[in-house]
Amino acid sequence: MTRAQKITEVEQSLAEVKVAISRIVTGGQAYGAENRTMQRADLKVLQDRQTALEGELARLQRKHRISTYGVAL
Repeated sequence: MTRAQKITEVEQSLAEVKVAISRIVTGGQAYGAENRTMQRADLKVLQDRQTALEGELARLQRKHRISTYGVAL
Protein backbone atom coordinates (compact mmCIF):
# COMPACT_ATOMS: atom_id res chain seq x y z
CA MET A 1 0.00 0.00 0.00
CA THR A 2 1.40 3.38 -0.95
CA ARG A 3 1.71 6.25 1.47
CA ALA A 4 -1.09 8.12 -0.38
CA GLN A 5 -3.38 5.10 -0.13
CA LYS A 6 -2.67 4.77 3.60
CA ILE A 7 -3.43 8.47 4.12
CA THR A 8 -6.73 8.05 2.25
CA GLU A 9 -7.60 4.99 4.33
CA VAL A 10 -6.87 6.79 7.61
CA GLU A 11 -8.84 9.86 6.47
CA GLN A 12 -11.85 7.65 5.67
CA SER A 13 -11.64 5.90 9.03
CA LEU A 14 -11.37 9.24 10.79
CA ALA A 15 -14.45 10.54 8.95
CA GLU A 16 -16.43 7.44 9.98
CA VAL A 17 -15.39 7.85 13.62
CA LYS A 18 -16.41 11.51 13.56
CA VAL A 19 -19.85 10.58 12.18
CA ALA A 20 -20.28 7.97 14.92
CA ILE A 21 -19.29 10.50 17.60
CA SER A 22 -21.71 13.05 16.15
CA ARG A 23 -24.56 10.52 16.25
CA ILE A 24 -23.89 9.83 19.91
CA VAL A 25 -23.63 13.52 20.79
CA THR A 26 -26.81 14.49 18.93
CA GLY A 27 -28.88 11.35 19.40
CA GLY A 28 -27.62 9.72 22.56
CA GLN A 29 -25.84 6.50 23.35
CA ALA A 30 -28.89 4.27 22.83
CA TYR A 31 -31.85 4.37 20.49
CA GLY A 32 -34.94 2.28 19.83
CA ALA A 33 -36.39 0.80 16.67
CA GLU A 34 -39.15 -1.77 16.19
CA ASN A 35 -39.49 -2.51 19.92
CA ARG A 36 -35.75 -3.00 20.27
CA THR A 37 -33.14 -0.92 22.02
CA MET A 38 -29.81 -0.55 20.33
CA GLN A 39 -26.58 0.62 21.95
CA ARG A 40 -24.12 2.68 19.96
CA ALA A 41 -20.38 2.36 20.41
CA ASP A 42 -18.93 3.81 23.59
CA LEU A 43 -18.17 7.53 23.24
CA LYS A 44 -14.85 7.30 25.10
CA VAL A 45 -13.67 4.45 22.86
CA LEU A 46 -14.56 6.47 19.77
CA GLN A 47 -12.81 9.57 21.10
CA ASP A 48 -9.69 7.51 21.82
CA ARG A 49 -9.84 6.07 18.30
CA GLN A 50 -10.21 9.58 16.86
CA THR A 51 -7.12 10.73 18.74
CA ALA A 52 -5.15 7.72 17.51
CA LEU A 53 -6.22 8.23 13.90
CA GLU A 54 -5.40 11.94 14.03
CA GLY A 55 -1.94 11.09 15.33
CA GLU A 56 -1.40 8.50 12.62
CA LEU A 57 -2.56 10.93 9.95
CA ALA A 58 -0.22 13.65 11.22
CA ARG A 59 2.65 11.17 11.20
CA LEU A 60 1.89 10.08 7.64
CA GLN A 61 1.60 13.65 6.40
CA ARG A 62 4.73 14.89 8.12
CA LYS A 63 7.44 15.78 5.68
CA HIS A 64 10.58 13.76 6.07
CA ARG A 65 13.74 15.72 6.63
CA ILE A 66 17.20 14.35 6.24
CA SER A 67 19.63 15.60 8.83
CA THR A 68 23.34 15.65 8.28
CA TYR A 69 25.53 16.76 11.16
CA GLY A 70 22.61 18.59 12.73
CA VAL A 71 21.72 20.49 9.56
CA ALA A 72 18.41 19.77 7.87
CA LEU A 73 18.76 19.38 4.13
